[in-house]
Amino acid sequence: MIADHVSAYLALKTKRAQLEKYCKQLKESEEALKVQILATLDASGLESVKENVQVDNVSQSVTVYKSHTIRAEVTDHNLLQEKMFSLMNEAKAKGVPLGDAMLYQRTAAKNNIIELLQKQLNIPASEVVDVHSDAVINAAAAMGIKLVDVVDVSIRKK
Repeated sequence: MIADHVSAYLALKTKRAQLEKYCKQLKESEEALKVQILATLDASGLESVKENVQVDNVSQSVTVYKSHTIRAEVTDHNLLQEKMFSLMNEAKAKGVPLGDAMLYQRTAAKNNIIELLQKQLNIPASEVVDVHSDAVINAAAAMGIKLVDVVDVSIRKK
């Protein structure tokens, strides 16, 4: 009785391993195509393009665009800790919750960092912070932070 279950289990486990290997190959192919799409958009100087494509013999109108996600990476933990310590002292002196001064839990808190940069650089709250500007890059570096623009491909079906 148990031999049947063990045989079925091992067969299923083998099948899962095969499918996981196949999924890995598909993901690698998907990434390679994504790189090609981004390169084509870059070469043409476009951020987005509308295209008609065939998917499973069905014509679809899609919009292909580059999506940008800004991520904050810690480059110098000591600088970041010094900055947070300074902010926490300020918060304590003003009677503000210390959590408001935190820029880092497991990962850098991008929104808190950008808000702090906005205040330090006197950028009005109504304006978008240009994370590619030298002033923002240098101010972030002074806190031990690097703002990274992660570019990806997004395809929206109509």
